[in-house]
Amino acid sequence: MEPTQSAFGNFKGREDAIRSLRCMQQPWGCGRSIPPSEMECWPAADIREYQITGLCKTCQDEVYAFMEQISE
Repeated sequence: MEPTQSAFGNFKGREDAIRSLRCMQQPWGCGRSIPPSEMECWPAADIREYQITGLCKTCQDEVYAFMEQISE
């Protein structure tokens, strides 16, 4: 998979993580491998977000939950 151009650039290995189907390393993500069979079950919006951020769906959910929590 190819990363989407992002304002983040190659933020801490973002592009390398996306190309190797991994979540970004800690502290940003969990660093785990993402099997293609798992990614096939993700909604299209989460796949696009992965191509931008390099975060797996679980880490995306955690980041957005945290952002909602601090914005209240």
